[in-house]
Amino acid sequence: MSKIKRDTIGFSAARIWRWIISNNPLIDSINIFKYTPPPLLQDRVTLGERAEKLLLQTENLARMYGVPFWDGLLLAGVKIGSVPNEIFDGLEFALPESELIRSLSRSELENNVLDGILLDDKSDQWLSIMSKVKLKNGNFAHVPLMDFRCSVSPTNQDIVTNIAKRILPNGGYILNSGASYHLVGNSTLSEAQLIDFLAASLLYSPIVDRLYVAHHVRRRWLAWRRRPHGGRVLWRCNR
Repeated sequence: MSKIKRDTIGFSAARIWRWIISNNPLIDSINIFKYTPPPLLQDRVTLGERAEKLLLQTENLARMYGVPFWDGLLLAGVKIGSVPNEIFDGLEFALPESELIRSLSRSELENNVLDGILLDDKSDQWLSIMSKVKLKNGNFAHVPLMDFRCSVSPTNQDIVTNIAKRILPNGGYILNSGASYHLVGNSTLSEAQLIDFLAASLLYSPIVDRLYVAHHVRRRWLAWRRRPHGGRVLWRCNR
């Protein structure tokens, strides 16, 4: 993004979060939650014969053309003129509220406590950082976050960067997970501004992960996720 200097390229996500705290002096604390990845569709609901056939077509579309799973599944159903109810049931599936692991104060964040948590290569637990942060005046704000649904490549990085500039005019950081891209905003938003940000993001679906947006609009907060064994799966910042 245009707001990112070249000397930030290549640093880990823990460093990015430290910069965000530094750039937002009103942030007093953040929350870290346990994250449970959602189960596969076939583990959410019992699929009938028609749904099984749609699932097979969708997996072929994803493998051949990179079509996002749910987009391909619904479009395949529209093409044959039928979307079984269990597909809709699976689409509406939502995980229960996450379990709070700990809150980190500003002083802990400034003293690199988050680095140890995110880079723990012995941890087999998924973690998430909540967008909703507590401010020094007791109010709350949000760090804007977004997931993308495209593979990592130089051309896709340019596309994601262009979208990021449009939905986050105040700048931010693009993280490369190895599978896709993830956006972390540089400045906080009110809840009303957060909803505007999510609405603007949906214009760029399916490159933007619309299910990520939909589920988090319901919750009124976003989550940035860290895979297990953080020391071996580092997230990198890209311009």
